[in-house]
Amino acid sequence: MQQFTMQKSVLMNKFLKIFLFLFLFFAIPLRAQTSVHVEKLDTFRYSLLFHHNRYEIDYELSENAGMMHQMDSVIRFYHEYHHISSIDIFAYTSFEGTWESNIKLSENRALAIKKYLLNTFQFLEQVHLHTEGLSEDWNLFREKATGDENIPSQKQLIEIIDNPHLNYDQKESGIKRLAKGATYRYLLKNILFSQRRVDVYVIFHYEKEVVLPQIVHPVMVEEPKPLPEPLPKPVTPKFWAVKTNLLYWVTGVSNIGVEYPVGNRFSIDFPVVYSPYTIKNNWKIRTLGIQPEFRWWWNKPMVGHFLGLHAHLAYYNIATDKLDRYQDKDGKTPLWGAGLSYGYVLPLKGRWNMEFTVGAGYARLVYDVFYNVSNGAAYDTVSKNYWGLTKAGVTLVYKLDKK
Repeated sequence: MQQFTMQKSVLMNKFLKIFLFLFLFFAIPLRAQTSVHVEKLDTFRYSLLFHHNRYEIDYELSENAGMMHQMDSVIRFYHEYHHISSIDIFAYTSFEGTWESNIKLSENRALAIKKYLLNTFQFLEQVHLHTEGLSEDWNLFREKATGDENIPSQKQLIEIIDNPHLNYDQKESGIKRLAKGATYRYLLKNILFSQRRVDVYVIFHYEKEVVLPQIVHPVMVEEPKPLPEPLPKPVTPKFWAVKTNLLYWVTGVSNIGVEYPVGNRFSIDFPVVYSPYTIKNNWKIRTLGIQPEFRWWWNKPMVGHFLGLHAHLAYYNIATDKLDRYQDKDGKTPLWGAGLSYGYVLPLKGRWNMEFTVGAGYARLVYDVFYNVSNGAAYDTVSKNYWGLTKAGVTLVYKLDKK
């Protein structure tokens, strides 16, 4: 009986060893070979160039043909074997032209690429295609300008790019005047062509089999490549302006004015005209008047073209010859009226600008007519509704920072 028990014990030990061997042989390798499917994202970038001020795709321009062939091949391959998550299309321009016109141009370039993709691949109608026109790429332009020591007046160019008091259109104007145009000609030939581009980011989403190790750790999923940061939209410059109309000074009339931006497209102009002195008996323009104006700008306040709506109010005592002198009735009946104007502000240097403006409208006048002699008597009173020129100016402007 004791011998049987010992044999039974030996058999049990052998059985346990065989079981342990089989467990180690099958269980552990199976655990090591366990796999899961995880999500993956890949991003491919393709850059296409455009001609100046055009948004039509030119396959022969630079490396466009090869770049588009690569893009088409990758889209076709990943559509067949994986899933296209989205396509982001970011378009840029060089700084030639106004910021507003370049926004429209960059939007058209982005839409041209989108149209091409939809016409080439019908299955992309089910994919989110995001387009965005980012206008002028000043970030890339500064990077290239800093890295090219052959640029004429490179130091002054960087100063203009970094000047916080200039908006983008003023920077363009300043760059064109550098080194009598030599800097701008060099940029046209060597740098600006690379700014006229569209970047296409094709983002693919698919599943990938990952084998788990014996000791399971969290599976790290590859992050998608970052998309470019859009160029910030232009911000209204934080300044106001002091100004004086040089045409008034030519006639012997002193004047000063201020202009203040309101929002991104408007400003308020407030000039004051004051002339208390007599130049000579047959020429005097003694006046106190104001002509406030509300302005709408094509681009940004105090840059480029504008339209204005102005009002005017003035007391006056005027003589332009030896015969007559004209004074508002009883010295208490100022002229008044309103009109429309058009103008243009030209950047000069630094904070200095020159404004050209002309306007027309209505004025109501009631004035006494005097003999233009010492203590000359009044001999007539005139009431008049005037239609015609109401505003003219060649105005020197100096910009100051807002506090």
